[in-house]
Amino acid sequence: MKKSLVSFILLTSILWSQQSDPKGAIIIAALEGEVSVLNNLTQIPVPKDQIKAGGLIFDGHTVKTGPAGKIILLMSNGTVSTIKSNSSLNIKQFTQEKFDPGKKKLSEMKGEPSSSNTIMNLEMGDMILDVKKLDKGSNFNVESPVGTAGIRGTIPYFQVTQAPDGGFQQVTSMLKGEIAFTPRGGSGSTLLGPGQSLSIGIGANGILLPPSLGKAPQSLLTSIEAEIEASGDLTGVSSTGDAILPSDADSESSEEDAPSEEELNEADDSRGAAAKGVDDNGSEEAVALDKAGLIDLDNEDQLAKVDSYVEVSSKAANKLEEKVQARRSGRRNGDKNEDDFISDLSGNFNDVVDVTIEAEALDIKDEAMFDSLLESSENAADVKEVVTVAAEIGAKDKDSLESVFKNVDQADAVKEVVSVAADLGAQDKENLGAVFKNADKAEDLKEVMEVAKETLGSDDGTGTKKLDSSKASILSSTLQNADKADSMKSVMEDAAALGAQDAENLTSVFANADKADDLKEVMAVAKETLGTDDGSGTKKLDSSKASILSSTLKNADKADSMKSVMEDAAALGAQDADNLTAVFANADKADDLKEVMAVAKETLGTDDGTGTKKLDSSKASILSNTLKNADKASELKEVMETSADLGLQDADNLSAVFSNADKASELKAVMDVAKETLGTDDGSGSKKLDASSASILANTLQNADKAAEMKEVMEASADLGIQDAATLTSVFSNADKVDDLKAVMDVAKESLGTDDGTGVKKFDASSASILANTLKNADKASDLREVVAKAEESGASSSLSTMLSNADKATDLKEVVAKAEASGASASLGTMFANADKATDLKEVVAKAEASGASASLGTMFANADKASDLKAVVASAEASGAAAENLSSMFANAEKATDYKKVTDQLDGLGFEGGNSDIFANLDDVAEVFATVAGEGEINADAAKNILGNAAEVQEMKKAIDHAKEAGADLAVFAQKDVAEQKAVNEVVEKLKEAGGDGAATSFLQGGIDDALQLSQAFEDGNIDVQTLADSVSSGNSVDDAFKAGSLTKLNERFSADDDFLEAISVNSAKSKDILFALSFVEAGSADETALMGNLDKLDSIMYLSHRFEQNPERMQVVFQNLDVANSLEQLVYELGFFPSRLDIIFENADLAPAILATYRDYELLGDQTIISEMFSSSEALRNFLSNDGLSKLIRDYPEYSIEIQSNSELAGEIVGMLGMVGAEYAGDLLANLDKFEDLSILINRTSGNRENLESLFNHISFADELRILSDKYTRENITGGQDALFSSLDLFKADPGYYLLAQDDPKFFVRLSQGVSDLSQVSSTLAYELQELGLTRDELFEVLSDIIGGPLIEAPNSAPPSDDITQEDLNRFDTLSLGLSHVINGQIDPSLVIATEVASASGLFEDFYFAFSELSALDGFDSVNNLTTTDVSDSISTQPIANTTNTDAAEKEGILGGSELTIKSGRYDLSGLGYDSLIFASSDNISISGELLLSGSDSMREVLFVSAGTLQIEEGTSIDFSGESLGLGSFESLQVINVDLKSEGEIGLRSLEDLVISNSLMSTTDGLKSDFVHLLAYQQMEIDNLRFSEQVKQITMEAMTINLMNLNFPNGSEIQLNSQYGPLQGKYPNFNTRVFGRVNFIENIRYNNNLINSNASFDQFGSSISIGKIAR
Repeated sequence: MKKSLVSFILLTSILWSQQSDPKGAIIIAALEGEVSVLNNLTQIPVPKDQIKAGGLIFDGHTVKTGPAGKIILLMSNGTVSTIKSNSSLNIKQFTQEKFDPGKKKLSEMKGEPSSSNTIMNLEMGDMILDVKKLDKGSNFNVESPVGTAGIRGTIPYFQVTQAPDGGFQQVTSMLKGEIAFTPRGGSGSTLLGPGQSLSIGIGANGILLPPSLGKAPQSLLTSIEAEIEASGDLTGVSSTGDAILPSDADSESSEEDAPSEEELNEADDSRGAAAKGVDDNGSEEAVALDKAGLIDLDNEDQLAKVDSYVEVSSKAANKLEEKVQARRSGRRNGDKNEDDFISDLSGNFNDVVDVTIEAEALDIKDEAMFDSLLESSENAADVKEVVTVAAEIGAKDKDSLESVFKNVDQADAVKEVVSVAADLGAQDKENLGAVFKNADKAEDLKEVMEVAKETLGSDDGTGTKKLDSSKASILSSTLQNADKADSMKSVMEDAAALGAQDAENLTSVFANADKADDLKEVMAVAKETLGTDDGSGTKKLDSSKASILSSTLKNADKADSMKSVMEDAAALGAQDADNLTAVFANADKADDLKEVMAVAKETLGTDDGTGTKKLDSSKASILSNTLKNADKASELKEVMETSADLGLQDADNLSAVFSNADKASELKAVMDVAKETLGTDDGSGSKKLDASSASILANTLQNADKAAEMKEVMEASADLGIQDAATLTSVFSNADKVDDLKAVMDVAKESLGTDDGTGVKKFDASSASILANTLKNADKASDLREVVAKAEESGASSSLSTMLSNADKATDLKEVVAKAEASGASASLGTMFANADKATDLKEVVAKAEASGASASLGTMFANADKASDLKAVVASAEASGAAAENLSSMFANAEKATDYKKVTDQLDGLGFEGGNSDIFANLDDVAEVFATVAGEGEINADAAKNILGNAAEVQEMKKAIDHAKEAGADLAVFAQKDVAEQKAVNEVVEKLKEAGGDGAATSFLQGGIDDALQLSQAFEDGNIDVQTLADSVSSGNSVDDAFKAGSLTKLNERFSADDDFLEAISVNSAKSKDILFALSFVEAGSADETALMGNLDKLDSIMYLSHRFEQNPERMQVVFQNLDVANSLEQLVYELGFFPSRLDIIFENADLAPAILATYRDYELLGDQTIISEMFSSSEALRNFLSNDGLSKLIRDYPEYSIEIQSNSELAGEIVGMLGMVGAEYAGDLLANLDKFEDLSILINRTSGNRENLESLFNHISFADELRILSDKYTRENITGGQDALFSSLDLFKADPGYYLLAQDDPKFFVRLSQGVSDLSQVSSTLAYELQELGLTRDELFEVLSDIIGGPLIEAPNSAPPSDDITQEDLNRFDTLSLGLSHVINGQIDPSLVIATEVASASGLFEDFYFAFSELSALDGFDSVNNLTTTDVSDSISTQPIANTTNTDAAEKEGILGGSELTIKSGRYDLSGLGYDSLIFASSDNISISGELLLSGSDSMREVLFVSAGTLQIEEGTSIDFSGESLGLGSFESLQVINVDLKSEGEIGLRSLEDLVISNSLMSTTDGLKSDFVHLLAYQQMEIDNLRFSEQVKQITMEAMTINLMNLNFPNGSEIQLNSQYGPLQGKYPNFNTRVFGRVNFIENIRYNNNLINSNASFDQFGSSISIGKIAR
């Protein structure tokens, strides 16, 4: 039996199992260059990372190589394929029967190991094959575009190329063996043998080319052989040495296959087994087992498993033999003896076989499995149960169950754990996978689960604890980490020793079983450090350590971190109870502590040679405190993170932190404040620090031992409300001084704090302003502490607030206090403490005094410590000015005057006088005194200061003059601004008057003539005024002013006695006589300058100043008189920059730009930047560039809404700024909106002389600027005195009465005289003005006449009857003419008696007013129209000539008048046919009122109806007048308003007014349509039309007025339009668009022709060809 089993065991080494057509494997042996593999089915490339040496592919793929590509494939049948570059091989099929790869190596086989089928298609390129001898049942075909090669075992070389025509050529060369090649579509094959070559091709049309069979070149064969050797060396497989065998076996091999005698003897058993359904394989062993009673071959189930029974039996026999041999040799084999082995196996044989079958199915069956299974066969059933569960949960696979099959001895424990998992509801792959995979630890795991039951389970009612699903979440980790069961068991035992084996302590352990190994190691350290010797040399824990280690158990999730800390402690040599007790007790902080220690390693450790940092015992003294304060680990971690953010994670910065871990909470609190104050938002709303704050916070970290004190300072800053970066930066960066700082803050708290109710003083925000500086200057804490103590000692505690609020000066204060004590000036310490804010300045000036040899003055300086800052500023200013040494000594010696001195230097700073400031410091006492006198109790005026400083060399004269001004009660601030020449003139006049008339005359001058000192001094000098005569006049009771004025007027009248114009100008400006006389003293009599001066008396003050200033500079005087328009601006510039000669040179080179220069200079002056100002005046070019560039940026910045206009006029930017400075914000918008008129406006603005009324008038009539400029230039050329003011004040008048505009042009002098004589010229018509002009009246006569006209003559009324007129009594008695003087109401019917012939009416004196108006209306046609509308003469039409010729003798033309003083005409149908006239005039001397719907009809001869009023003509809104005759006309002496009125006639409509014509929302219709239907509108002044509609029949439209304003008007198609205004067209043809301009035709809004909008020159050109713009002339 045993012999047969041994033979059986030898046979079972064959592992091959039969399968139908399995795939063969293809290994990539080598590749180079570009190689790709494409899936034939999906056409998707195989990923590149899979195409590599050692990679595996199968059939159904195409291999392609690039230009430099190559690949060698080893197939599992032993074939080696070498595919060269630019090739494509489709492996269509490769299948192979399974074989035992361990039986024999491919390299040792001559033929393939098992049958195979191969089909390849070489689509293109070169391939060498090395094919082993194939089995009889195998096939190997290589296809190509040309044909197919059948292979049996050979080495061919295939070359397939594509011809240019698309066909293919193939060359097959044979190194070894034979192939049969069959061409595509061919029926016969060609056999190729070794050394032969076949060349054959196929055309693109599919026709085969003739084949060529020949001998392969030897060089090619050599090359092929080299390739085969190379691939053989690479793969270890080659057939180059094999012999090609014939297809049938020889006799020798037949004999070798004959059975032996032994095999024949065994045939009977085989046949017996076959009879029971057992095949030849194992039949002998099966029969033996059956005979042994181990199986029953009649049992179908066992029969099906017979092979497994045989195999198990064989394995068992071997195992048993091993045990016997071991026993015999005294060795042990397994845990069982032979009897137990046989007994257990026999009792569980079926289960063992079943397990074997399962193992085989799972590919687990191997010797190790059999060893385990056979040794523990009693557990085979448990294995089966476990496998069943595994199958249920999807874990029945080799990976999951291999450990179970190889640790069968623990299968019962696995089964028990699986049962517990079921109780937990955790019987799934996730939870049991690890249990199965770690079956070797099942016993330990079972014990752990027993503890879990006892600690977490609940009583099942039998006294037994059971787990349920409520604990699954805890125990899942234990199951899933079954590989750590041994460590878990160890921890359980430790917990038991501690008396801590309960749910509270072990829940975390169970839930974090993945950390069990680490936890076990941690507990091992705990035993060594906290345990006690059990007597055997082993340390053990007991319940006394439970309170310490409970945290470790409860925080098992942190075991890895704990382990890391243990290792660190060991490295430090600090793994003892003293250092680790806190670590164990605060295991909840282990993660944080681990991170802290990691930082410690990186910062304090040394490289162990691998690049890793390690700690050693040298750092124990630093880190011991960290371990002992593990409860502070979280705070320490935060500090570590903060240090990392700062870039300060190094030994220098963190050593103190580690060694003062007990202060970690305080340090964290300090760093939290640092984050809030110095950090930046990280995007989440949290503040974070970065490297930019490292230099600040390094000191805080390095002084961690002072964290508690730092925290107290932080809290104090919070109480103060100043916990911010500005305040605390210094505290953080000077943490080493926090002891001193805290001491100072404690003193401050006692002094400034308030009781918080507990007897403790606390700060609040009220002290923030004092203590902020203390905190900001923490670096001075030591010095501050010292001086605070000294102040308390010296009784100067009241100065504490000052000292604290000036902590930045503590060091300087300490130094000067020491000097004061050393120099015997201790008495001044109180003053010095009280003025601690000036300590730095005091230190500096003391040092300078010592350096300059003025140490004797130190006492004075200490005593005047309150003036130290002023003294410092004064000294600095003096030094910068190059003041003499004696000047500095004087300052030190007079330190008490420092404040007065500083008032001087404050004004001096930034002025930069040319020539320096030496005069100022040489006269500093006097200058300071003058400043004090002028300023009084207040601050000195800047302009006054500038004048005083600029004339410091004359300060004595100024001082004397200011004293005179003070005596006179003058405004000293104003007086001090006067030119020094004027101040000196005051002194001179006072002296002269005192000499001539005593103190009285001088006093009178001071009280009433001080402002005229310069004029008076000049008059004395020129001999125009005699000093003695003036003094005598004053003595007799006259004032200096009256006497001077009278004398000046006398001199002026003498000078201009022959010039009436000048005399008149002097008369008008007699109040300015003394100023005129003064100004004339600088110009030559009879010169052009004299004329210009008299013509510009409105600028007299500026001319006076500039003339006196430049009396000795003819060139400058010439510039002044050439630029009188800008004299005011020029004067301001000279006054403000008079102390800068070079700047004045530049100004006078560009005098025409004075307003722009002044505005830009003042802008920079406000900035106080003298450097820019100096650069601005460095040259004319620089000045102009500044004006342009600065002006442009300023304009765009301040007026962005006008950016387009500004950019368009950028070259004028500086000048625009200058003008804006003159007009102010009120008119800025108007100016910028009209920059197209800037040239005119800038000149006119200058000529307003800044007068606001003139400016207002100018901008109210800005559209009139071009005409006004022409007129203004005329007045300037002719030097018309007062002319500009007269023009600006009359702009409203020019609009209301254009005749005045003509008068202003015709006779400027008369117009100015007239405007000066009447405050309101609108009370006098221009017609009357012209008549007055013709009279040639003198000025006084003119004013008298004007007074009579306006106010009436001052005489009594006449007391006699007026003389009779020319009307006879007979005429007066006639009723028909009397009706002309009456009022009439016409209401639907006309009384024929009221209608009289025109010749009768014209003879009546009652209607003279009407005929005057009639005549004037008719004269409107006297306007000489340019560009007449038509060639048709329409002057005879009554509608165009409102009144017919009253002397007409044409009997066929009868004209009637229905007249009265007032006519009221109401609705009605009026039949005019019975009146007997061809035309009818409704005439009024006063007023006509029309309302309602008027329908006027008449005979065929009634062709015209007119409504004419010598006063007003009122048409009620909604009225319509419809005349069935040819022409309808309306005329009015006063303005005519036609609003919402319809007018209709057959042929023509005419309207006329001697004032304005206003038409709105009205219709004018003509109905004839056969002629040139005509609308004619005339106004003497202005025509305003809005929404006037015309009928389509209107073909001719004429409008004439001085100004025509049109809106919402559509001229009919085909109509001819003539529009005539005062100034006619623009550019010879165009109206003005969008605005109202006087004298123009203004298309304001929505003007159309035939519905086409005309709103520009372009659209006028396009649509306005029928519109003519003409000019009317008187």
